[in-house]
Amino acid sequence: MNYFKFITDENGNLIRYFFDANIRDYQGNVDINKEIRTTLNENEPEEDFWWLNNGITITAGNATLASKKLLIEDPQIVNGLQTSFEINKYFTENKIENDIRNILVRIIKVENEISRLKIIKATNSQTNIPPASLRATDPIHRNIEDYLYPKGFYYDRRKNYHKNQGRPINKIIGISYLSQIITSIYGQKPDYARARPSTLIKKNTDYEKIFNDNLPLELYYKGIIIQKEVEKILVNYDNPKLSRAVIGDIKFHVAMFVTCLLTDNIKPTPTQIADIDISKLNDDLIKIAIEDIYVIYDSMGGNNAVAKGTEFVSETLEQIQNRLTENKA
Repeated sequence: MNYFKFITDENGNLIRYFFDANIRDYQGNVDINKEIRTTLNENEPEEDFWWLNNGITITAGNATLASKKLLIEDPQIVNGLQTSFEINKYFTENKIENDIRNILVRIIKVENEISRLKIIKATNSQTNIPPASLRATDPIHRNIEDYLYPKGFYYDRRKNYHKNQGRPINKIIGISYLSQIITSIYGQKPDYARARPSTLIKKNTDYEKIFNDNLPLELYYKGIIIQKEVEKILVNYDNPKLSRAVIGDIKFHVAMFVTCLLTDNIKPTPTQIADIDISKLNDDLIKIAIEDIYVIYDSMGGNNAVAKGTEFVSETLEQIQNRLTENKA
């Protein structure tokens, strides 16, 4: 009961900012949450809740114990969000006024943000967490989230957060998806983006090329706009009609092609991409890129292996250069 009071306000609503450092939002009706729910509802007298639950990990800027009361400054629940949400539902939906069972809570005083990040990674490593999720609390992702919000996009820094808020699915941008976009239009490795979406930022060297404070935030926004428009045209393209598999194979190559045309540069800089005049992004321009890309893709075999190969990228860049030369003639 004390933990329920700790994580809720006077109206029984969850205090959301306590969970800001968690790498995921509430995952809904998944198996683990069903099991937590069952444990709460069964309330076997010979079993305490903490026997059957991994508990909660809270980091704090400071923690002091006095007169049997623990004072916590800047608490962040970095592990145990699913348990916390289920406890909140248990008390509020069942109108429980008291429960004497215990829950295991670890409170760790951290000296700095680096220590907090290490704890987040360590306490979440026992489950299969995508590399992107473990990066979610880095400051750069908070900055991207804040930057995209007023522009109508919801950066899914914490998995399922915006979905749980009822935001439109087509406006939610995941970390992995944004990684693929920037790898394609700036890093010019659409093959890499196509072949390794789940592990694209696992290595620090790859991650820092995509997400760092030296890149303008507008770069990420322009990349999303270009990619979304490319995918919209690809779905409706009918010369020839493209299957879902083909669209998946070429969509990042097309986005790279379009970016080069918009910047009039075979290898645009981050600033040049950030400065793109989006009003120049039109259907005709994208269709030119699709036509050129599809000819190359089809002539090379038109399959998944082609899409993941470096030769396809080389041929694409050569055709981009031809187009840029023609445009200047």
